[in-house]
Amino acid sequence: TKEDTGFELEVKKTAGSAANLRLLSSNYIELGIAQADLIDAAYQGTGVFTGKKCQNFKAVASLYPEACQIVVRKDSDIETIDDLSGLPEDLIKTKHLDYTDAADKLAAGKIDAFFFTAGAQTTVVEELAKHCDIRLLNLDDKLRGKLTTAYPFYSDYTIPAGTYTGQEEDIQTVCVQSVL
Repeated sequence: TKEDTGFELEVKKTAGSAANLRLLSSNYIELGIAQADLIDAAYQGTGVFTGKKCQNFKAVASLYPEACQIVVRKDSDIETIDDLSGLPEDLIKTKHLDYTDAADKLAAGKIDAFFFTAGAQTTVVEELAKHCDIRLLNLDDKLRGKLTTAYPFYSDYTIPAGTYTGQEEDIQTVCVQSVL
């Protein structure tokens, strides 16, 4: 800041929501951003936090929705989420990649799709869309209904047409709130 507020700030790069919750819970950081679904998992000791509850934190504010986004190449035969979930397990190879690596591999044809949860518009996907024709998959009403019923931290969300280069239609999906 331009003014001397008397506060010292140190920005730390982390591995994301789960890491932020662990760091907050252990008092290594004093403020962080996390997705509501991971906050719930940390507090309840479920999912990636099974057997390792993290409860030493409080929410300050809800910030913005982070949309669940599934990206494929525009020339892909994958049209719906069912096309992904209907594949035999011996044909599926999952990889955990960061956004940049996933975008690069999709552009190179080394992966068929990638899934991520982030605010829309995401810079990495927009840059990918400028160099490689992509398409985002809709989540149908039934699937969105199942997700929002089973997980109260999910909400219906629309990624408006034109959010990404070449995206001509609204995309129906779910989102989770980013929380400070």
